Amino acid sequence: MLLPETRRPTDPLHQVLTNILDQQSLECWFQPIVDFPSRTILGYEALARGPQHSSLHMPSALFACAHDSNQLQRLEELCIATACAQFLKLELPGKLFINISAADIYQLDRPHSIIGTTLANYAEQINIVLEVSEKAPLNDYKRIREISNYCHKIGLQLAIDDLGSGYSGLRTWAELHPDYVKIDMHFVRDIHKDSVKREFVRSICEIARGMNCHLIAEGIEHPLELETLRNLGLKLGQGFLLHPPSSYPQKKLSGLAKQLGTSNSISTRRQNTRPADTVAAIVQSAQSLPPEIVAEDVNDFFIRNPSVSSVPIVENEKPVGLISRSQILEIFSGRFSHQLYGRQPVTNLMNRQPIIVDADTRLEEVSQRITEEQHADLSNDFIVTRNGKYIGVGKVNDLLRRITEYQMRYARYSNPLTLLPGNVPIYEWIDQLLDQREHFRLAYIDLNNFKPFNDTYGYSRGDEVLATMADILVAATDPDTDLVGHVGGDDFVILFRSPDWRHRCEEIFNRFDHEKRRFYDSPDLQEGGIWCEDRQGNNNFFGLLTLAMGVVVPDPDRCQSHHDVAQMATEAKHQAKMRGKNQNYTFLSRRRGPSEYRFKSMVRDQSNSRRAI
Repeated sequence: MLLPETRRPTDPLHQVLTNILDQQSLECWFQPIVDFPSRTILGYEALARGPQHSSLHMPSALFACAHDSNQLQRLEELCIATACAQFLKLELPGKLFINISAADIYQLDRPHSIIGTTLANYAEQINIVLEVSEKAPLNDYKRIREISNYCHKIGLQLAIDDLGSGYSGLRTWAELHPDYVKIDMHFVRDIHKDSVKREFVRSICEIARGMNCHLIAEGIEHPLELETLRNLGLKLGQGFLLHPPSSYPQKKLSGLAKQLGTSNSISTRRQNTRPADTVAAIVQSAQSLPPEIVAEDVNDFFIRNPSVSSVPIVENEKPVGLISRSQILEIFSGRFSHQLYGRQPVTNLMNRQPIIVDADTRLEEVSQRITEEQHADLSNDFIVTRNGKYIGVGKVNDLLRRITEYQMRYARYSNPLTLLPGNVPIYEWIDQLLDQREHFRLAYIDLNNFKPFNDTYGYSRGDEVLATMADILVAATDPDTDLVGHVGGDDFVILFRSPDWRHRCEEIFNRFDHEKRRFYDSPDLQEGGIWCEDRQGNNNFFGLLTLAMGVVVPDPDRCQSHHDVAQMATEAKHQAKMRGKNQNYTFLSRRRGPSEYRFKSMVRDQSNSRRAI
């Protein structure tokens, strides 16, 4: 933490601080860190405060006074001791995140370090995560590595605080091997409005995945910030939107549920549903071995388990390496191998950089990572974790088989003209989003006057219109968060998770108005439409092609499946067609769940819309 410039404290403030330290009257407040997918509290960040009615109640004044009066070290020692004691007293669940200065982190393993002794004692009772701020320089990288090893050895986890705000950045990240990295609130503030911030966070997410590190977004204050962060892949966060700091914080999510779109009335089906296209679908439970085991015991393990191709090495529930059967066979194939290597610890022989992925990682991402690894052995397993803890292994063959099945299924249900996913993949994605309690919007898009256009210009030109429409929709959406589908005829859908979906819809309208003109003959363009027989055989005038877009925002508590969402979307599209007449029109439905009476299903509506004007 950066402190204000040094100034001479007034005697009254100096005495107030001395009394706080002597009487140990410091207060500790806690702010929850929320796990978005599981809708649980991962842990709490401890925040020091002076006594409630003291002139040093606010932390800025408290630490400034301590700095000016040369009592900062004593204050920090009291902060950490108070945080640990109060955390135990309140019986708070999860992890305790404690801020520690750069100066103190260097002294942790020294015998004279009061903070080091305090943390070592409490580490047996509390899962402690030390937050090292990036706002102060950490230049001694050799010492950083030593401290990192020491902390993990005694059961402490590490976090980099305020990433992107100060000195060391990625170098500290690489040397410290933190379990968590906190993204500075500067990059969170108004991220839904700033494409540069989104790209920064997206890049940090990629780095974190490669380093098996968990990201935490700080300072979330607006629902659209939360929505954007979740769409970018962030799974952990804290901020006033979720819960302000409190001396008696919540132990369960409850009040936070509103911001995460959760409810207590979650069906059993949803609680047990797991995404089919993530690593969780192929993870296998597998025995691990401790790091202190010696090579000859590992060899015996493989002899007793002939079907095992590799085994993870796990310390304190965290994977630290992988040893394969082929490695052991090669090591012990020599004449004096047992004498040379038999008593060596497995840590001297194992692969220290195995492929480690979180269970919620998409299969395509894992496949890409494996193929990009220069020295990857495709016969080896990859390690699977959840929240950094070992849960099993994944087989490369299972991964490839699953991806192949998915691609074949995707191709089977894709529209042959536009190659966009059809009904089945769209329905599955809707159900998955409902199961995961994700916020999304479904836009159901229909082309007005498409039948008379087809009757006049022929199906070949009509197919050109549909192919162009597909290109427009794909270009206007975010491939990382949105999904475009062609559900038959001239009907398209977009599953929006982009926070700027309204802007994207306007872009679709503008692009379509520009592109559609090239499909008409000049006389029809000049007249503003075409003359054609309607379904009753009467000659009528029909305007140029326009778009009717019905948009719904499903409530996961009221929509049990894609059937309910399709019902709402069908009604919204009908409203858009009815109100828009012969112009582009978006109708945003206020209904969040299915009505009491059933509308026609989307599938039946699609067949009717091919005949409708």
